[in-house]
Amino acid sequence: MVKYTNRLQVSISDKLHSRLKDSAKYSGVSVPEYVRYVLMKEMERHYKDIIAGKELSKSIKSGIDDYRKGKTKNFDNIKKAIEYLDEYVEKGE
Repeated sequence: MVKYTNRLQVSISDKLHSRLKDSAKYSGVSVPEYVRYVLMKEMERHYKDIIAGKELSKSIKSGIDDYRKGKTKNFDNIKKAIEYLDEYVEKGE
């Protein structure tokens, strides 16, 4: 069992408390454990969005720079593009 050393006290409405109790009961855990779970999931989602956002933004900027420098491939037809991608995947790049 995890030992929690920090304590947080929050006032909530009767309606929210009832919903939390119902959700916790449905999940088979206590209300505090359910609240911790929901908070952790929200924080994971939030930080995942930030990380993915930064990585995606960096990748897009790099792709634009490569395009401007003429480092990108151009294909006359789809068959050649697919052949190139297949070779790329086989090389493990």
